[in-house]
Amino acid sequence: MIKKEMPSRGDLTIPLLAETYQEQLTIDLGNQPVELHHVESEHAKDSTIIYIPNEKVLFLSDCLSPDVYSGEWSYSFSKLERLLHKIKTFEADIYLEGHHTPETKEVFWSYFNELLAIGAIVSQTRDTHKAYDLFYQERKKKPTEEQQELIQYFVNGNKKEHMQP
Repeated sequence: MIKKEMPSRGDLTIPLLAETYQEQLTIDLGNQPVELHHVESEHAKDSTIIYIPNEKVLFLSDCLSPDVYSGEWSYSFSKLERLLHKIKTFEADIYLEGHHTPETKEVFWSYFNELLAIGAIVSQTRDTHKAYDLFYQERKKKPTEEQQELIQYFVNGNKKEHMQP
């Protein structure tokens, strides 16, 4: 995108940072406070979510995306659970994720509660077929294609965690 907007970047200078933060920073935009919160994410270790309390809007960027940078795409159930627990502390009505349209609280939590439920079902196995069996035992039906993909993410995450010292 920057190539399109600035085809000639020879004179481009990027200033040094004027301010940094560790956990949280509130910026006052007149009568509109904006809160920046660092969160631990598998997708990007330096993730920031932005909360606008007066509007009850939460910008999540890509923090809820799986780890796509270290081998097979994956989720760690425990890390995802911690991140979603932190997100639940915000009184948001609208959620904006990277690459998605804005979602209501109901739509957002419907998806992520289902994702957590799938993760809980398969959180201990590193075998895809066993994970499908566990899902079937719990739900009394076979997983859909989308559920199979999410199951695989958790199985991959379980494998990665098992390999760590």
